Amino acid sequence: MTGRVLVTGAAGLLGSQILKQAPPTVTVAATTFQRPLPAGFTGETYQLDLGKADSVADLFSGEQYDVVINCAGASDVDRCETDHEYALRTNRVIVRNLAEIARKYRFRLISFSSDYVFNGVHGPYNEPDRPDPINCYGRTKLLAEECVAAENLDACMIRVCSLYATDPTAPRNLYRVILETLAGNKVYRAANDLLSNPTEVTDLAQAVWQLIAMPKLPRILHLASPDYISRYDLAVSIAKKLDMDTKLIERVKLVDLGLPARRPRRAGLKSDVAYALLGRELKSIVGIK
Repeated sequence: MTGRVLVTGAAGLLGSQILKQAPPTVTVAATTFQRPLPAGFTGETYQLDLGKADSVADLFSGEQYDVVINCAGASDVDRCETDHEYALRTNRVIVRNLAEIARKYRFRLISFSSDYVFNGVHGPYNEPDRPDPINCYGRTKLLAEECVAAENLDACMIRVCSLYATDPTAPRNLYRVILETLAGNKVYRAANDLLSNPTEVTDLAQAVWQLIAMPKLPRILHLASPDYISRYDLAVSIAKKLDMDTKLIERVKLVDLGLPARRPRRAGLKSDVAYALLGRELKSIVGIK
């Protein structure tokens, strides 16, 4: 693949790995809002608020890109539930602004959604299954999908699921939370009735670059690991791989955690379409080291 690619939200968990996994044949630029970009990134960098349409328009009036990979967005499900304005701005408005600019400048837009657009009753889900979000985070992700669909673009919304990173330089994430809790000899409470496909973000980023190189992509694509397991089983798997004490992992029900936002208990994604395009599955949880 060649061309010019802009990665937005490039300081986050997914965006930082998208930068790190970029092929050498691509010229990559990046945007961030407040956080620093990964060490070693030498491409053009822009600091701006993607929620402001004027700022987005100014950026693209001076630069041309073949592809924009949008990794910006809210990932804190509970904060979204207690701050709806924040959720709408970071999940819907940013995507709307980019979709409108993509229509004008005719670049390919890749953005990311979530398995939380589903209600979690009959998961894991295929792409044609009907969305029915049960929390604010999921609703704003679905609104973002609708913004992209309305513009009739060369675009792909990639739904992802339960991202984690084994890279020690990655932003704080589920893997590190579990690791630090157990390393501190503290109890980690994990729900055994919250199921998903935990997906290693470096492997995901590599797959995204493979997909971008393809001439045509579906409007909606599911991309997650083949493992469909509970949060409790994930924590135990991590502990075993790191030779840590699994007795510190307390099996609980989701309701026992008292979280502000409801979770779809059996969400998750079936990624057969993406696997066929890639010619491979994403890595299993057994790949944890």
